[in-house]
Amino acid sequence: MHECREKSVDYFIFNEELRLRSLRRQELATELATALENDQLSLVYQPKESLSDGRIVSLEALLRWHHPTLGNVSPAEFIPILESKGQILEVGEWVIAQACRDLGRLSETGFANVHISANVSVRQLRHPSFHETVAKQLRISKVRPETLILEITESMVMNNLEDGCNAMERLREIGTPLAIDDFGTGYSSLTYLQKLPLDYLKLDKTFTDDMNQPRAKHIVEMVILLARGLGLRTIAEGIETPAQRAELKAMGCDIIQGYLLSKPRPLDEIMQWMAHREVHA
Repeated sequence: MHECREKSVDYFIFNEELRLRSLRRQELATELATALENDQLSLVYQPKESLSDGRIVSLEALLRWHHPTLGNVSPAEFIPILESKGQILEVGEWVIAQACRDLGRLSETGFANVHISANVSVRQLRHPSFHETVAKQLRISKVRPETLILEITESMVMNNLEDGCNAMERLREIGTPLAIDDFGTGYSSLTYLQKLPLDYLKLDKTFTDDMNQPRAKHIVEMVILLARGLGLRTIAEGIETPAQRAELKAMGCDIIQGYLLSKPRPLDEIMQWMAHREVHA
């Protein structure tokens, strides 16, 4: 008697979209390898306004990639590739160096009180000599440490609170202020806020977008009160309307950032914009 068995069949689903996405990622990874040395990377800046007096107090440095044939590549596409390939350390050091050079330019052109903030990646924060890199670039550019603000996402710290706290302590010893970016989108544990050496808390755009809803508005008010009680200054991201600005000012928010002020622009354009703004203030 013969045993009858069904043959097993393997099924492979061909997905053209996934194939193209994989090819695109491979192409970007290859081109990114030489993007820095070919001067394809640059910084643009978005201003932040103090709600107490309307002054521009800081500029956030944002990384951009313009490729000669691919055009402008979105940071949402290329920054994760930099992270995964480890290139973020080299590019991150370049960002810090360029931000420090631009701080020098701001000081030379009459904007000595305008600070610059730069985003810190996971790999940078975890690297044991990152604080030395920051200190070196500050020395080379001869700019005051307190004028360079380093922005760190909360999930980055919460993945290993002790190591994150130690890394931030080393940065604070240099004199650079520290901000928690995108607050409310990750773990949002209140425990770390009392442990970390922070200066600023940045409210994510998802909260400010929904301030017309009572519950979202209440959350924004509570976060601002919490930050104030901890001695932190609050920065609200993604502000696009005068109504949002007025509401946040009434709540006691310290600083706003968003298209209501300006889209991100090259430093020369931002300095012209700030000069024009001061004249017409």
